[in-house]
Amino acid sequence: MTINEKDNYFNDVIQRWDEASGSFLNECREGNQSSKASSLNMLHTDGSIDIKTNLDNTYIKKMRAVKETIDGVGTKIQIYTNQFENTFQSREKQEIDWKTAKIEATELRERMLMDLIAMNADDLRWWELAIGATNIIDINHLKWARGHLFQDSMADAMKKVIRTTGIAMTAGETAVLGMSPEASKIQTVAQKTIEEIQKILNEQIVEWMSSSHNQRIQEIINTFNTSIKIKSEEISFNIWWTCLWLAADGNKLIHLKDGQTIIGFQETAANGIIWPRSNGITKIREDMKTIMGDGRENKTFEAFLAKIWPEKSAKIPEKVKKICMNKKLRDIATGKTTVFNPLIANTLLGGIESDPIVWISALIHVTGNPLKKISEWINKDKKNTYTVNINMSNMPTPQIITLLQAALDIPDEQAMNKRNMWVPYAVICNPDHATIILRKASEENIEAEIIGTVVDETIEKPTGTKSSWFDPSIILEKEKWKNRIIGVGLNKSNISF
Repeated sequence: MTINEKDNYFNDVIQRWDEASGSFLNECREGNQSSKASSLNMLHTDGSIDIKTNLDNTYIKKMRAVKETIDGVGTKIQIYTNQFENTFQSREKQEIDWKTAKIEATELRERMLMDLIAMNADDLRWWELAIGATNIIDINHLKWARGHLFQDSMADAMKKVIRTTGIAMTAGETAVLGMSPEASKIQTVAQKTIEEIQKILNEQIVEWMSSSHNQRIQEIINTFNTSIKIKSEEISFNIWWTCLWLAADGNKLIHLKDGQTIIGFQETAANGIIWPRSNGITKIREDMKTIMGDGRENKTFEAFLAKIWPEKSAKIPEKVKKICMNKKLRDIATGKTTVFNPLIANTLLGGIESDPIVWISALIHVTGNPLKKISEWINKDKKNTYTVNINMSNMPTPQIITLLQAALDIPDEQAMNKRNMWVPYAVICNPDHATIILRKASEENIEAEIIGTVVDETIEKPTGTKSSWFDPSIILEKEKWKNRIIGVGLNKSNISF
């Protein structure tokens, strides 16, 4: 390794690694002062959380459990990575200034972080309270203006997300890995191909080729070369989360009973747009690519309408068209996720300091298919046969799902099987306490609505001969015990199983 190579490694890896880690650490330290962990005196002076060194803490002594969950986000961040690159390219083309690019990039990082924290923090099942999250970032590079935009926007977003959720964040390892071996091989093959074609053109071996053809091929080579260069310089990264949860001593949940109320919590709309969290986002990406091709995130709703058949466009409700008008597909496909854990575990169930203010029997993170997820969760102990009756007529479907349903002729039931259909979280509660839950949610700017009831209808096996199973009256009788959901999707279907 030459001195120059050592210098490049220092500048591109060591120095940028240190700069990013320091920036993330400082912003997290500042944001953590407003976290729940801070109010419980669980923070070190550097803003980090370490339960082992805080064992004398009054609340920690009362804890029933300390739990850590680890999750790697994989493809969930890819849509945000694509959107970030679109923003950066707009800056490179001087379509927007640096300040605007920074605002856009920070907002994208906020969406991503809120979504990823929700995937962990909202997975509580037994009244746990999410106290902190530690992130570990693996990134291919942090070089040049692109790397600075990533670092600055991510640091700002970390602090904002801490202040929004009250969940402390520790900036863990930030590993700069360099170009992957696969990407390096592709780049090498592409460059050799370009050189060989260029050699043929320069030697004018193809004598029959006109100058216009020669010029066109040269333009193709230049475009290809530029595309390869941009692709090799794009930022690629992943985040691994370790989340810390606390739970107070004693059971804060009541037993499930007949007639209890189902309350659905909803994402907060932004400029009228709602979205289905990252649940099913991979399928959304695939569907949008099928319709719009590469660079789809930066394309407009009007371009989407022009791409699909007029008769399919006519299926889209006028209200949805009005909301989506003049918006980019990236702002229709993704939004800022709501993290429900602070409201549920802290406000309603008292955290680790207080008793619950309402009676709740089940906490359900609906990662997709609300009817199936809710019905399966209430029957998790297999002791009783409960059914659910859900009415989503007053819950608008996320616009991106409506657009895809219209463009690709996706039935309501199929759409529901893959998405949460705007019921990202649900609780089962005592009917007398539903009003309190709705009021507390409203006070924290979270939308909630009574969407159904739980019914205890134990199915009794029919008696008689084997042939009696084919008696139509018995089949009709069994229909009573199906789970039901009405008002689903584009066509507001009624679905049961």
